[in-house]
Amino acid sequence: ASLDYEATLRNMAKLVVPTLADWCFVDLAQPDGTFRRVEVAHARPEDADLARDVQRFQLLPEGNRHHPPTEAILRGEAILVDGMTPERLRESAHNEEHARVMVATGLVSLISVPLVARGRTLGVLTFFTAHSGRRYTGADLSF
Repeated sequence: ASLDYEATLRNMAKLVVPTLADWCFVDLAQPDGTFRRVEVAHARPEDADLARDVQRFQLLPEGNRHHPPTEAILRGEAILVDGMTPERLRESAHNEEHARVMVATGLVSLISVPLVARGRTLGVLTFFTAHSGRRYTGADLSF
């Protein structure tokens, strides 16, 4: 429907929720090297306020290297976390407020995939499960 890749990625995020994920984030690289979160798709209408909180947090490549989307960007490969505990969430967060918001989402399992074209990182897609209780596997990562 659109050749605009930002619009296409926003639409894709909305399409994968709730079939593939309970939440999907789209973070796109900006010309100055920062990242902008352009979409936070979520499955449950009651999570709308929480999604607005999640939207405030930007990907920080210079931040916590254990933050899965950051790690995916830095390594240039997809990351699978099949069991995200609140403790692990706190260890991978950029700060205390980030940890609080992510714990509130109920995150259980996560896949972060860097978007790379012609050797250039365009962004990262992050899919995660929460209330559904589903856990991602290696097969999901390959998909």
